[in-house]
Amino acid sequence: MSAGSSTVKATSALISVPTTCPDPFMFVYDSCFSQLTPGDNRDNSLAECMNLNPMAHLWFPTSGPQNNAVQLEFGHDYWLGIHEEPPPGSDNWVYDDGSPLVYTNWYTMGGQPDPGPGVGPETCVDVSNEPDEMGQWSDSDCSLDNNRPPFYFIKQLDDDNHNNHNNHDNDINNDNAINNDLCS
Repeated sequence: MSAGSSTVKATSALISVPTTCPDPFMFVYDSCFSQLTPGDNRDNSLAECMNLNPMAHLWFPTSGPQNNAVQLEFGHDYWLGIHEEPPPGSDNWVYDDGSPLVYTNWYTMGGQPDPGPGVGPETCVDVSNEPDEMGQWSDSDCSLDNNRPPFYFIKQLDDDNHNNHNNHDNDINNDNAINNDLCS
């Protein structure tokens, strides 16, 4: 190697994600998001996601930077694509695709997750925009109309990596990247 030259070792694959998204989506952090009609329960919110696009689902954060970026951009309370596996109170929280959580941001000062004094079992998760809870999660009764505008994103998951949330970078670098046909 000659004087003044250097070698750079690549440590990860190049990330290719779109910076534009189809209406009514907007690009935030690593995905395309759209806000749904506020004031619905979680099941109806999920159905609204899928009516817009069969690839859409309620958003589930896989890292702190992603969670913070979405909260800063939208700043509302909203449902997440995370739920508790039966029976209620099992404390076995998973992404809606069934894979285990790799990142959490529970509102621990408020004792979350908790069995709660809710009307029904608190087996769904929402994000709070209250000043002392900003971006932190609470478990909630899925059937409640919480007047929370949920968010969802389009992401193409290939079958080989569908349940691989073990590393956020791998989630993007593999063929799990956003489907350019949907978001360009």
